[in-house]
Amino acid sequence: MLFVHDTWFYWWHRIMHHPTLFKHVHLVHHKSTNPSPWTSYAFHLFEAIIEVGIHPLLAFTLPLFTPALKMFFIFQIFYNVYGHLGFKIYPKGFQKH
Repeated sequence: MLFVHDTWFYWWHRIMHHPTLFKHVHLVHHKSTNPSPWTSYAFHLFEAIIEVGIHPLLAFTLPLFTPALKMFFIFQIFYNVYGHLGFKIYPKGFQKH
């Protein structure tokens, strides 16, 4: 699930940075210049639909235990909020190793 979701998010996020889509869709997210937990939910409806598209993809392609899928989405929500807090809890240089 992590690999599929990360791949899905990475490529769609890159696509959203195309000048046309960025101006009309993804700019909504980037207008949140002061990172906060709410920034993780500041996005265009089209972007929300794309992000939610991972749910049926996972549910219909991988043999998943329902509680595992629910835990994955709870983890995803918390990690997304953490990513928009404006500070890191990991030690400096942690991601370089």
